Formats: sequence, C-alpha cells, structure tokens
Amino acid sequence: MSAVPPEQHCPRSSSSSKGECPHASSNGSLGASLKAYTVNFQPLSAKNLCGKIISFAKEICSRVSPSSIKSAWYIGTQNDLSQPLLHSWKPGSYVSEFATPEGTVYITADPIVMRAIFANSRKTPTGIFYDYENQRLFVEGILKDLYPDDIQEIGVEKAVDMLVISAATPHAAMLRAPMIKALGPSVISAHSTALSDIADDILKDLTEDEKKNCDAAQISFEYAITLISKLFTNYETTREGYQKLVKALDAFSKRMTRIVSHRSATVEEEKEYAAALSEMKAVIEGCLSSPSPYVQGLKDAGWNDFQIKSNLFFFYFAGTETTASSMNYLIWQLGREENSALQQEIRDSENGQKVLLKAVAETLRLHPPAFIQGRQLREDTLMTIKDRSHNLLWRKKLRKGHSIVCLTQAAGRDPNLYPEPEQFNPYRFQDEDPTIAALSFLPFGSGPHMCPGQHLALAELQTFAYRILTHFSIRTLSPEKIDQKGFFTLRATPASVRLRNRPEL
Repeated sequence: MSAVPPEQHCPRSSSSSKGECPHASSNGSLGASLKAYTVNFQPLSAKNLCGKIISFAKEICSRVSPSSIKSAWYIGTQNDLSQPLLHSWKPGSYVSEFATPEGTVYITADPIVMRAIFANSRKTPTGIFYDYENQRLFVEGILKDLYPDDIQEIGVEKAVDMLVISAATPHAAMLRAPMIKALGPSVISAHSTALSDIADDILKDLTEDEKKNCDAAQISFEYAITLISKLFTNYETTREGYQKLVKALDAFSKRMTRIVSHRSATVEEEKEYAAALSEMKAVIEGCLSSPSPYVQGLKDAGWNDFQIKSNLFFFYFAGTETTASSMNYLIWQLGREENSALQQEIRDSENGQKVLLKAVAETLRLHPPAFIQGRQLREDTLMTIKDRSHNLLWRKKLRKGHSIVCLTQAAGRDPNLYPEPEQFNPYRFQDEDPTIAALSFLPFGSGPHMCPGQHLALAELQTFAYRILTHFSIRTLSPEKIDQKGFFTLRATPASVRLRNRPEL
C-alpha cells in the first residue's frame, strides 16, 4: 500500500497572518487578558549583613518545614518530582514557592511569566540566569562518562558553553542555526515518505502476539530511535539492534533520575549504564567516521568533534523518550472505547488529517514532552509585573542561587484557559473557540532555547499515529488511567493495546 503522509505542521504554525496560533481567537477576552501585563527582572544590590542574616534564617526555616520534608520523602520514594511541583503551584498566582531540603524553588505556570523567562538565554556572562542544572546533569553527569578525555581537556565550564542547549549568546545562535536548518519544516516535510515507510516497516514486523497485546510505549520508542538512526546518523541495524538502543537510552534516563534524587545505583543498574555507554559510543563514533548529511552539515558549520558527539547524544536522548511518551498517550487515547468515532474520523473522513492534528495538539497540552524547564538565578533579582499603564500589579524578591521553574504542563491544565482541562478533547481546538489562548501552548518552550526538533516531533506523532490507523483498528486494553511521573521529562504508564488488521484499501 502506498504511504499517504499527513500534513505536518505545528498547531501554532504561521497559518495565521500574524503568526499566532490558528486555534486561538483573535478577539477572545481570555487572549486579551493574557497580554495585559508585562514581566521584568531587575538585579538587586548586595544585601547588608542584617539582610543576609534574615534571608539565611528564612531559607533554613523553609528547608526544614513539614512541607519540605514531606516533598523530599515523596520524591525519594516515588522517583517523581512532577506531583509535588504541581501540587505546590497556586493557580491564579504569578510565582509560587516550592520548599525542599536543598533549597527553595520558585515555580510558575503563568504563560506570560514563562515566556518572559524563556526569552532570556540560559547562560550569559552578565545575565540574570545561569544554567547549573545542565552542567550537573549532562556534562558532569553523563558526558563526563561518555567522553572523559574530552571533558578533561576542554574543562567543564567551557564544555557547557560549547553545547547548543546551554551556550552563551551569541554562541548559542551560531550553534542553533545548522540544527534549525536541518530540522526545519521544509526539510522534515521532505522526509515525510521516509517517516511513513519506517513506521510501516516496524508495524509489519509485529508478531501476532505483539498485535494482541502491544506495548504502545515500546513501539513508539522503537520508532523514534529507528527514525533518528536512519535519517540523521546513518546507523543501520536490525530491529533487535534498535531495541537494544532503546534499552541504552532508558539506562541514561535512569542515571539522570538517580542524580536528581541522590540515589545510589544498584549493581544491576551500574551494569546497564556501562552497557549503555558502550552502545552509545559505538553509534556516535560510527557516525563520525562515516558522516551522515546531518553531521556533515554540522562539520561544515564549524562544529568540532566534541560538539558533534554531544549533539548526537542529545539528539537521541532528548528526541526519543519525549516523543515516545507522548505517542504512547495518543495511542492509548485513540484506542479507548469512547474515542472509537475519533479513530474512525481520522482514518476515513475528508478532514481526518485536521482532526489528527488537533488530537496531537491535545496530547501535547496534556502530556508536553518536557513538563518543566528551569533556570538558576545568578544574583538577587526583583521580579515585577505591571499592567499596560505601567501600574505595579505584583513584585517579589528572588534569591540568588535558587531555581525558577516553568511548569508547562500545569499551564495546559489551567481551568481558566481550558474548560474541563483533564478531559481529552481534540475538538476544543477550533478557530471560533475563544477559550484557547495561544500564549499558553508551550510544549516545546519558546525563546532562544525553543526546542529545535519540534517539527520532527510533530511529524513523528502525526505520521506514526496515522500509519497505525491505516494498518489497524486500535483497542485499548489497559490501563484504565494513564499516570505520569518523572523529573525533567514525564513518562506515562505504558499502554497495552490490541491491534487488529484492517483489510487492504
């Protein structure tokens, strides 16, 4: 059967003449209210001795408070940061505080505040925000194990600044340019047939037992990894080989979780991590010795070997689990009995592709790839919010060294923005619906660090779901409810679905 690739574009694409979300009302009162204030950050002068003592006392009280101890216990026992953060957020506020034994974390799910934070670079010599977390987790946590000689020669600080996810402006713009070019909508659209063919190959290789009880998370992960390997790194192997790479990336994810939760690895986890390092090194080194067009483009743009190796690791790490988790949730929803008509409409109706796009948008609203994005404060900072007439609405002093975390998932579940926010309802995305605010749709962030792979992720979600519906009818077996948990990316409960062959069209 010939592949029929779906239309591939972002729910917040440029289809609007003003570049706004086509699903948002231009005259809705909600949209207007979201744009009615501005956020500013202003460095504060150093505290005097008395101020330092008062600040220190407040911080100690916060760290040993009952809520702090309770959160620490939950995070340590459940390996989950998401629920404590979401429960600490106070809807209707601009910034709330989340106390932990390690220090105070400022949290926000306000769309305007989040966009103001995202507008700042993660790492600038004189800026407000610093990027300690990426240094701790990626450079010192994983890249130091993958490439110890490189890190020792370059130095941790310089290595951080050489990464596209952290580099200081204008270095960041130079690094992002070739990625944006290689992962832009026109290039991804040119890959549409290949995306469909890879999906078809995976689905046709499913055994009858796999179809009867299919792990949606597993096949989604396999699809994301196979696609990146074939289209961007030239890594060709068997289905079993790609599944082995799935396990390797899972081991990296567990390693990150242990770093955040301060949990020691078991003997078995250490073995899995060592195997993962070996597996990833082999894939990346193979790509360097026989460069793919994507890697050649990075070389031509002046990237050195360390930057390319780091980028390939992040490409796999950040571009597979995230997409697979959202895909798992989308497949689970499509297979539920109450969504049988939706499944049929996507497959057979004239507007099926538009309905699928809305289902993808609704999936990303409920299950954004990264549910939090954070920055660390380089200095004491005064945050102010003013209305259009420059009248002060709110102010707060943010303390040096603490993190300010954006809860993109919470914004998507704000009942003031989305009626019945927990309900999966793709049809809420309508041009005439004034309750959907473009500013609140932030599954890929915004600003200078907006996810460069967003077009690829959207294309994967649309293509794989469409090809599944082309080959099969889907029936969800379990669970009754999808739960999510995690630290930086959310993993949904793996969905078990039954795939029934459809007659050839």
